[in-house]
Amino acid sequence: MFTGRLGIAWSNVLAYVTGGGAWVHTSHTFTAPLLGSATVDADRWGWTIGGGLEFGFAQNWSLALQYNLIHLDERSTNFTVQNPITVNIDQKVNLATARLNYRFSGMGY
Repeated sequence: MFTGRLGIAWSNVLAYVTGGGAWVHTSHTFTAPLLGSATVDADRWGWTIGGGLEFGFAQNWSLALQYNLIHLDERSTNFTVQNPITVNIDQKVNLATARLNYRFSGMGY
């Protein structure tokens, strides 16, 4: 994901929204009974939007919780299992993350 973040901070809490572009390399497998299976690899592009909270709980330490919806472009994919079969693939990913951060001091910032 390639995202930016915009937020507001008060005391030791940061609330923010995030958004940008997303890219994944996926592998899709189609299996048909008695016919076998076929796999197609693809690069997929899309967008992401989300938000989160970051809480500073000690000097140099913070805990962040974030949610992102990742929506990838819809694509028709052809699988060849004896005969070509076309399948429309529309992917959405719900991603929740928790981060524990430590900020090193004395690094000249």
